[in-house]
Amino acid sequence: MEIKLVKNKLTEKKQTFKIKNKVLTLVGENGSGKSAILEEIFEKNIRTEKQRVICYSSGLNESFSTIFNNYINKTKKHYIKNAFNDDIESEMKSFYFNSDWVGLLVFFATSLYEKGFTRKFLVEKGYTKNGQLKRDLCTNIKFDFKVKSDYINEIENSLIREENEPYFISIRRTFLHSYLSQFIETTIEKLYEFHVPLRKKHLKIEAKDVINIFDTNVVNIFTFLSWATFKSRFIDINSVKVYFDKNIELNDLSSGLPHD
Repeated sequence: MEIKLVKNKLTEKKQTFKIKNKVLTLVGENGSGKSAILEEIFEKNIRTEKQRVICYSSGLNESFSTIFNNYINKTKKHYIKNAFNDDIESEMKSFYFNSDWVGLLVFFATSLYEKGFTRKFLVEKGYTKNGQLKRDLCTNIKFDFKVKSDYINEIENSLIREENEPYFISIRRTFLHSYLSQFIETTIEKLYEFHVPLRKKHLKIEAKDVINIFDTNVVNIFTFLSWATFKSRFIDINSVKVYFDKNIELNDLSSGLPHD
């Protein structure tokens, strides 16, 4: 695999990187340009959407976060179906995760991948157990959730425009709104219709129930989570806590966990 960059923020020179054995390691002193190269690769692929790029950083460099937030804002991934429900909706091609995402990544890894490294590690160390259908029996996640008045207003405006404008691109017809509706109906209020805001609630989701609440489409799930956590729109990512058997909290595991 070969990656060609026209320039980055530290140099105008063209750069070519040849990746062998699926791994490329950049080594250099602080300020030598490693992050600038990675940022340019991430931004270029987000902009062109030719291939999927998953970026994870410690959170010390804010540039990646800015690039991804601009991507969410500019692409408007939740406004992509027309009034006749034509199947023109597409998921995000690339994702950015920092240390705030560790809990969500670990939780969904063990919830969805029974043969993955994360589940294997948790079972071997006695932090969880496999149940029927090979679902994780012990892991759960807790976080703060709310639906603010601005989203309720957006839904009300969409209803009005749908009646008068047949080609109006309504947020109500996106899979993101469908995920949100299904999530609320299965965890909070069965007949919720977005007429009134939902005050902040501290929710608990069991790993064994994830497939029933969402599905197994990982890209759609993380597209939804990126949308829901953006500026704490629905989910406060800073409130996320993951617990295992005997109420052991993820942050109590000093050695960390492997990634799937």
